[in-house]
Amino acid sequence: MSEVDLPDRLQRYGGTATIRRVALDASDVRDDTKLPYFEAATKGRDPRYQWFTRRFGTRCWEVDALSPVVLRKRVEDAILGLLDEDAWNHAVKIEAAEVESMQSVLGAWQSISRQAANCSQVQP
Repeated sequence: MSEVDLPDRLQRYGGTATIRRVALDASDVRDDTKLPYFEAATKGRDPRYQWFTRRFGTRCWEVDALSPVVLRKRVEDAILGLLDEDAWNHAVKIEAAEVESMQSVLGAWQSISRQAANCSQVQP
């Protein structure tokens, strides 16, 4: 129901987002599905029950009905499909250079700190 609830909430709070389903899809919930499901009637007291059954029918699936391997692959594929690989790889190189620079500075700082500690212990 995220495609209904979330846009309303985002608008109410002044946010924006594009919602894409990447987990369960139409091929997962066909009549011949092997995924476990439950009857929508078990949620009959939910105020969205009528809306849900009109839109999706009488069967419900939880996202955890999918294998974690399948779910992880679908999420990864969706992310990689939106990713600008060149920009990502450039950012990874910049981050590596920044980490190397910080490690170099930290190493020098530790060396200077040890020398300063030795000097401060010298009595006049």
